[in-house]
Amino acid sequence: GPAQGGTLVTVSGVNFGFQPMDLQGVTFNGQPCAVQMFSVSMGIQCRTPSLARSTPGTFPAEVSTRINGLDSKGSGGRFEFRPTTVDSASPSRVITNGRPLVTIRGNYLLFAGRMTSVKIGTLDCTQVSINNTVIQCRSPGGAAPTQTTLEVSIDNFRYTRPFTITADPTIEQPARTRAIVAGGVNVVFTGTNLDVPLVKQATFTYRETNISNETQKVVACTSDGPTRLLCQTPAVASPGIVATISLNLDSFARPQFSQLTYESTPVFFQQNYVLTDSVAMQVLTINVSPHTVVKCSPPDQ
Repeated sequence: GPAQGGTLVTVSGVNFGFQPMDLQGVTFNGQPCAVQMFSVSMGIQCRTPSLARSTPGTFPAEVSTRINGLDSKGSGGRFEFRPTTVDSASPSRVITNGRPLVTIRGNYLLFAGRMTSVKIGTLDCTQVSINNTVIQCRSPGGAAPTQTTLEVSIDNFRYTRPFTITADPTIEQPARTRAIVAGGVNVVFTGTNLDVPLVKQATFTYRETNISNETQKVVACTSDGPTRLLCQTPAVASPGIVATISLNLDSFARPQFSQLTYESTPVFFQQNYVLTDSVAMQVLTINVSPHTVVKCSPPDQ
């Protein structure tokens, strides 16, 4: 258990006495273990002391009794006090109705004790997985926007850090209504708090030609700040396909947005230029719309 103590341990043996008053105490490394239960048949349950100021280590349980006026002491079994630590917890903020995974990293997290919990404010962060160095839990969602705390408890071990719950994102209708069959066109959403969610995904739903069932393609989106979200269109089989877009931001789902129509991918014809002497290269960014002919000239010599 953690060096901070609080782990419920069971000490089994014989000649502990016949009634609670026969038991004088249980200690680890000279520190008292707070007795919670005494049973002639089941043994003793107690909560380990804090050894936070001492070097963590492994110590036997020492049981003291007084039966019929005779004092006795016995020891046996061994209990390891481990230096439990938490080094980081992320993210440090979530949206009101988002339920992202919160990842906590440290040491001696799995076998450190019997009572492990993570809370965001007063709400439980539901444990998804745990090992010796990582705890993952699902943020509860539903809390009002506020400044609160994230607390990790492992028996008497505590780790606390500030935590922010922000309002859910607001998202405007994207201006883009057309895309190309090859995909890769950025659909730009604007709004607020778009950089807070960890998972940012767009689902494109459409029907291929002569296919009755809907096709769905999920793409990852990126934000370049709190007010912009960029999602690239996936490739489709043919022009004329009409797709709708829905967003998933940390399980906070947005309804479908207006339709996006796919058109043929632009075709570029190679032009050959013969340049004499040394000509500096120029980098041009050209936005190409369907049915537009783009002409450019070589740079001046």
